[in-house]
Amino acid sequence: INAEYGKRETMGDAGRRCWLKRFADGTPRGELPTAANQEECRVVVERHADGEAATLSPGAADQAIDTLICSGVCHWQSAISDALVQECYEAALRNFQDVTQRLLLMQAMRTGAPKDGKLGDTNSLNPGGFTEIVERDGGRYDMRYGMNKAPFTSPELVYNPSWFPVVTGILGESVCLLYSGIMVAAADPGTTPQKWHGDGGQLFGDLHVPPHCLNVFVPLTDLTNANGPTEFVPGTQIAGRSSRASKPEFGVHGPAGSVVIFDYRVQHRGGANVSDADRLVLYLCYCKPWFRDHVNHRSRVSLFGDQQPQPARVLHSTQTDQVLCELPADSGEQWVLFEMDVEISAGENSGTTASLKVCQGDHPEEVAAAFCTRHGLGEHVVEPLSAQIDEQMKLVLAASAANKRQRLSPE
Repeated sequence: INAEYGKRETMGDAGRRCWLKRFADGTPRGELPTAANQEECRVVVERHADGEAATLSPGAADQAIDTLICSGVCHWQSAISDALVQECYEAALRNFQDVTQRLLLMQAMRTGAPKDGKLGDTNSLNPGGFTEIVERDGGRYDMRYGMNKAPFTSPELVYNPSWFPVVTGILGESVCLLYSGIMVAAADPGTTPQKWHGDGGQLFGDLHVPPHCLNVFVPLTDLTNANGPTEFVPGTQIAGRSSRASKPEFGVHGPAGSVVIFDYRVQHRGGANVSDADRLVLYLCYCKPWFRDHVNHRSRVSLFGDQQPQPARVLHSTQTDQVLCELPADSGEQWVLFEMDVEISAGENSGTTASLKVCQGDHPEEVAAAFCTRHGLGEHVVEPLSAQIDEQMKLVLAASAANKRQRLSPE
C-alpha cells in the first residue's frame, strides 16, 4: 500500500521526489533531518516591497516540502500582504463579536448575565458547542462563522501563491478544502496551554504514508512568547514515533501574515495567552479529496438557526482543466452546474477559447482564480470573470429551484 501511495499520482512531483528520497516502504532511509528549533523549520522566502506578500522560489518550495515530510511543520513570513491581514483581522473581530453577543444573550436568558461581561462555559449551553463556535481547552474558541464571505473566500487565501504550491506538491493536484475558520485564544493571565494532541491519527496503524491532510495557520496578530504561539514536536507525525519523549518541542513565533503549515498528525498545542490581547489565527485545512475527518465532529446546532457546517469542497486545479468527478457525497461539489467558454486573450494560446466547468458548491472567486492561473491570465481578469460565473450560477440555481417547485406542486 505504502509503495503505491508514494509512487503514484497521489502526490505532486516535488512531494513524490522528496518522499522517495526520505522513505522506502514507509521506513526512513537513515536519520531524518528533523528540526530541533524554530529556525531549522523556517523557509527562506523572497521578500518584495514592504507590506507586500513574499513569494517562494522553486527551491524554497522544495525546502518547505522536505521540511514538512521530515519534521511535520514549516513556516515563513509575509505569506499574505499587510492589507489582507488587516482586512481579515477586522472581519474576524466583527464575526467574533456577532457570535459572542449571541452567546451572551443565551447565557443571560438561561442563567443571568455574567457579572464580568465575559463568556462562561459556552459548551454548557449545548454539549459539543455550536456550528459557528466551539470552546476548546486552554481558553480557545474555534469559530467557523462568516468563512463563506469575503475576505475569507479570497483567492489570495484559498489559492495563495506562497503556500498553495507546497500544499499541492504534497497532496497532489486534486485538493479538497476540508474547512476553514478562526481560532481565538482569549487573553487571560491565569490560562494554561492546551493539551498536546494531533488533529488526526495514522491511516494504516504503524505503516507510515505521506501526509493526507495539512493545516495552514495564518496569524492575524503577531505571535509572541506572551500570547502563546502554537508549539510543535517535530517528527511525531511519523507512524510509530508519536511519543514526545526525548524530542525537542518549541513554539513558532512570527509577525501577523506569516504562515505555519503542519501535518495533521504531528503533536502540537496552543500556548497560554497571558498577554492583554486576544490571539487570532486564521486556519485552512487542505486534504486529499477522499479524506473526511470523522474524529473532529462539528455540531449541527446553529446559534442563528440557519447555519450548517461547511461542506468540504474539491478545489479547481491551477494546472489542468480536468474536473474530478468521483467525489464523496458530502463534498459539496457533486455535479457540474454548467460549462462556459472563455476567450483567452494572453499568452501562447491567445485568440483561442477554453471551457470552464462550474460545479455545485463552487465559489466563483476560487473558480475564476484557478482558471486564470492555469491559462496565464492576469489578476485583473479574476474579478469580471468571477462576477460572470456568479451571475450564471444564480440563474442556473434559480431555474433548478423553479423546476423543483413545479415538480412538487399538486396537479
